[in-house]
Amino acid sequence: MGEADAWFKRNPLSKNNLIEKTLKNWLKPMEDSLNKIIEVGCGNGETLNYLSENLNCTPFGIEPS
Repeated sequence: MGEADAWFKRNPLSKNNLIEKTLKNWLKPMEDSLNKIIEVGCGNGETLNYLSENLNCTPFGIEPS
C-alpha cells in the first residue's frame, strides 16, 4: 500500500468522501438506467469503486498517467 492509500485510510472524512457522496446522490435517480460507469483520471479507483458498489453498475477506469 502506498502513502496515498494510507492517507485515505487515516482520513476517512476527506474531501474525496464528500465528492463520492455528492456524485452518488446526483446519480441515484438514474440508478435503474445505469449499467456501466467510466471515470477518466481515476487514480487508485477509490471513487469509481465506491460508485459502482453503491449504484450496482460495472466500473471502468482509465488512468492516463
